[in-house]
Amino acid sequence: MMKIKILLLAIALGVSTLFTTQAVFAQENPSTSFQVDHVARGFEKIKERVTLFFKFSKDSKLDYLAYLSEKRLAELEYGVNNDVNLIEETASRYTTYQGKLSEFVISNKMSDKKDPLSKMYSNHIAVLEKLQSKFEYDSGWWLSIQHGINVNKEFKEKLSTI
Repeated sequence: MMKIKILLLAIALGVSTLFTTQAVFAQENPSTSFQVDHVARGFEKIKERVTLFFKFSKDSKLDYLAYLSEKRLAELEYGVNNDVNLIEETASRYTTYQGKLSEFVISNKMSDKKDPLSKMYSNHIAVLEKLQSKFEYDSGWWLSIQHGINVNKEFKEKLSTI
Protein backbone atom coordinates (compact mmCIF):
# COMPACT_ATOMS: atom_id res chain seq x y z
CA MET A 1 0.00 0.00 0.00
CA MET A 2 2.81 2.41 0.89
CA LYS A 3 4.64 1.60 -2.36
CA ILE A 4 1.51 2.45 -4.34
CA LYS A 5 1.20 5.80 -2.58
CA ILE A 6 4.84 6.62 -3.27
CA LEU A 7 4.44 5.62 -6.92
CA LEU A 8 1.32 7.77 -7.29
CA LEU A 9 3.10 10.72 -5.65
CA ALA A 10 6.04 10.29 -8.01
CA ILE A 11 3.74 10.19 -11.03
CA ALA A 12 1.84 13.27 -9.83
CA LEU A 13 5.08 15.17 -9.31
CA GLY A 14 6.35 14.13 -12.71
CA VAL A 15 3.19 15.11 -14.54
CA SER A 16 2.91 18.42 -12.70
CA THR A 17 6.43 19.41 -13.69
CA LEU A 18 6.56 18.11 -17.25
CA PHE A 19 6.05 21.55 -18.75
CA THR A 20 7.89 23.73 -16.24
CA THR A 21 11.39 23.55 -17.72
CA GLN A 22 12.74 26.73 -19.16
CA ALA A 23 15.40 26.85 -21.87
CA VAL A 24 18.65 28.21 -20.50
CA PHE A 25 20.99 28.06 -23.47
CA ALA A 26 20.32 31.55 -24.83
CA GLN A 27 21.98 33.42 -21.98
CA GLU A 28 25.03 35.48 -22.95
CA ASN A 29 26.00 37.50 -19.86
CA PRO A 30 28.07 36.03 -17.02
CA SER A 31 25.44 35.53 -14.36
CA THR A 32 23.14 32.74 -13.36
CA SER A 33 19.77 32.34 -15.07
CA PHE A 34 17.91 32.71 -11.82
CA GLN A 35 18.45 33.25 -8.13
CA VAL A 36 17.88 30.74 -5.36
CA ASP A 37 17.33 31.39 -1.67
CA HIS A 38 18.38 27.92 -0.51
CA VAL A 39 20.22 24.78 -1.53
CA ALA A 40 18.06 21.90 -2.78
CA ARG A 41 17.59 19.16 -0.22
CA GLY A 42 15.57 15.97 0.25
CA PHE A 43 12.13 16.27 -1.30
CA GLU A 44 13.22 18.91 -3.81
CA LYS A 45 16.00 16.66 -5.14
CA ILE A 46 13.57 13.73 -5.37
CA LYS A 47 11.17 15.94 -7.32
CA GLU A 48 14.00 16.83 -9.74
CA ARG A 49 14.82 13.16 -10.31
CA VAL A 50 11.17 12.29 -10.90
CA THR A 51 10.81 15.19 -13.30
CA LEU A 52 13.87 14.05 -15.24
CA PHE A 53 12.45 10.52 -15.38
CA PHE A 54 9.29 11.87 -17.04
CA LYS A 55 11.19 13.75 -19.73
CA PHE A 56 10.84 11.40 -22.67
CA SER A 57 12.50 13.16 -25.59
CA LYS A 58 16.23 13.75 -25.77
CA ASP A 59 15.70 17.48 -26.21
CA SER A 60 13.46 17.80 -23.16
CA LYS A 61 15.93 15.78 -21.06
CA LEU A 62 18.78 17.98 -22.29
CA ASP A 63 16.84 21.16 -21.51
CA TYR A 64 16.04 19.91 -18.03
CA LEU A 65 19.64 18.86 -17.37
CA ALA A 66 20.77 22.33 -18.51
CA TYR A 67 18.16 23.87 -16.20
CA LEU A 68 19.47 21.80 -13.28
CA SER A 69 23.02 22.79 -14.15
CA GLU A 70 22.02 26.46 -13.98
CA LYS A 71 20.23 25.81 -10.70
CA ARG A 72 23.31 24.13 -9.19
CA LEU A 73 25.40 27.14 -10.27
CA ALA A 74 22.88 29.46 -8.60
CA GLU A 75 23.10 27.35 -5.43
CA LEU A 76 26.88 27.65 -5.48
CA GLU A 77 26.54 31.40 -5.89
CA TYR A 78 24.11 31.42 -2.95
CA GLY A 79 26.65 29.54 -0.85
CA VAL A 80 29.45 31.95 -1.73
CA ASN A 81 27.29 34.97 -0.89
CA ASN A 82 25.45 33.64 2.17
CA ASP A 83 27.03 30.60 3.82
CA VAL A 84 30.59 29.52 2.99
CA ASN A 85 29.96 26.20 4.74
CA LEU A 86 27.86 25.23 1.72
CA ILE A 87 30.57 25.88 -0.88
CA GLU A 88 32.26 22.47 -0.99
CA GLU A 89 28.97 20.57 -1.10
CA THR A 90 27.39 22.82 -3.73
CA ALA A 91 30.58 22.98 -5.84
CA SER A 92 30.74 19.19 -5.86
CA ARG A 93 27.06 18.87 -6.76
CA TYR A 94 27.51 21.48 -9.50
CA THR A 95 30.37 19.58 -11.16
CA THR A 96 28.38 16.34 -10.95
CA TYR A 97 25.50 17.93 -12.85
CA GLN A 98 27.89 19.40 -15.42
CA GLY A 99 29.18 15.88 -15.98
CA LYS A 100 25.67 14.46 -16.37
CA LEU A 101 24.83 17.15 -18.89
CA SER A 102 28.01 16.70 -20.92
CA GLU A 103 27.85 12.92 -20.93
CA PHE A 104 24.20 13.01 -22.03
CA VAL A 105 25.05 15.20 -25.02
CA ILE A 106 28.11 13.16 -25.97
CA SER A 107 26.51 9.74 -25.52
CA ASN A 108 23.48 10.78 -27.57
CA LYS A 109 25.67 12.44 -30.23
CA MET A 110 23.67 15.66 -30.09
CA SER A 111 26.08 17.64 -32.26
CA ASP A 112 23.45 20.30 -32.95
CA LYS A 113 23.66 21.27 -29.26
CA LYS A 114 27.43 21.77 -29.22
CA ASP A 115 27.43 25.53 -29.81
CA PRO A 116 24.75 26.50 -27.28
CA LEU A 117 26.25 24.18 -24.68
CA SER A 118 29.73 25.53 -25.34
CA LYS A 119 28.40 29.06 -24.79
CA MET A 120 26.79 27.93 -21.55
CA TYR A 121 30.08 26.43 -20.37
CA SER A 122 31.90 29.69 -21.19
CA ASN A 123 29.27 31.65 -19.28
CA HIS A 124 29.63 29.32 -16.29
CA ILE A 125 33.41 29.70 -16.34
CA ALA A 126 33.00 33.50 -16.17
CA VAL A 127 30.54 33.20 -13.25
CA LEU A 128 32.82 30.77 -11.42
CA GLU A 129 35.85 33.01 -11.89
CA LYS A 130 33.86 35.91 -10.45
CA LEU A 131 32.87 33.79 -7.44
CA GLN A 132 36.39 32.44 -7.04
CA SER A 133 37.84 35.97 -6.87
CA LYS A 134 36.15 36.39 -3.49
CA PHE A 135 38.55 33.91 -1.90
CA GLU A 136 42.25 33.73 -1.20
CA TYR A 137 44.27 31.86 -3.82
CA ASP A 138 44.61 28.14 -3.05
CA SER A 139 42.18 28.19 -0.14
CA GLY A 140 39.78 25.25 0.10
CA TRP A 141 36.88 27.29 -1.25
CA TRP A 142 39.00 28.68 -4.08
CA LEU A 143 40.05 25.14 -5.02
CA SER A 144 36.46 23.84 -4.91
CA ILE A 145 35.41 26.51 -7.37
CA GLN A 146 38.54 25.94 -9.50
CA HIS A 147 37.46 22.34 -9.96
CA GLY A 148 34.22 23.61 -11.51
CA ILE A 149 36.20 25.84 -13.87
CA ASN A 150 38.44 22.93 -14.88
CA VAL A 151 35.45 20.65 -15.44
CA ASN A 152 33.74 23.18 -17.69
CA LYS A 153 36.90 23.59 -19.76
CA GLU A 154 37.32 19.82 -20.05
CA PHE A 155 33.69 19.23 -21.07
CA LYS A 156 33.87 22.09 -23.56
CA GLU A 157 36.82 20.30 -25.20
CA LYS A 158 35.00 16.96 -25.15
CA LEU A 159 32.13 18.50 -27.11
CA SER A 160 34.43 18.88 -30.10
CA THR A 161 34.61 15.07 -30.36
CA ILE A 162 30.96 14.69 -31.42
